[in-house]
Amino acid sequence: MSASNELDLLWGLLRDDPSSWREFYTQYGKLIYRCITCVAAKFPGAMSREDIEDAYNDVTVSLIKNNKRRLWAFNPEKGCCLGSWVGYVAVSTGYNHLRTLRRTPTGKSNGLEEQVSTITLDAIEAREKTVLLNRRLPLLSRRDQKFVELYFFRDMSAVEVAKRMNISVATVYTKKHKVRAKLKKLCADFI
Repeated sequence: MSASNELDLLWGLLRDDPSSWREFYTQYGKLIYRCITCVAAKFPGAMSREDIEDAYNDVTVSLIKNNKRRLWAFNPEKGCCLGSWVGYVAVSTGYNHLRTLRRTPTGKSNGLEEQVSTITLDAIEAREKTVLLNRRLPLLSRRDQKFVELYFFRDMSAVEVAKRMNISVATVYTKKHKVRAKLKKLCADFI
């Protein structure tokens, strides 16, 4: 996959485009599974087939939680392709899952089911809010849309946004409250 196609795919994921998510799993699903399986193979008997599937699901959750912070963290300018980065995320998640399993005493529940269901519900709610927000963003001015992208989606600091938009830092904070109020008003019918 070319760097240009990777960036298009990444942008689609960040915008919650369903076809981008299908393409992502078509392109990288086997890689994620293979990386987690390789981690499990280093510790025979430590992870069951079900644990491997749980770790696979944890990769998805880690990509969408916290406003997709992990997806925003991918930087192709560091010389890494998206496939390598996804493999790194999968391996890290596999090791984290192993650590969680090791902390669980045999025969006792650690509440992992409750944690996963809470995380899953939070992720679904966050995704629904993101879809709603994406439908309402075009109703804002171009300048407000750019502000939302920089401040909320890219999680830039007020100073960085001020420099990018050629405004003062005080204006960034004022704009943040005004844009939030506009979005709440636009989304009020659906929340």
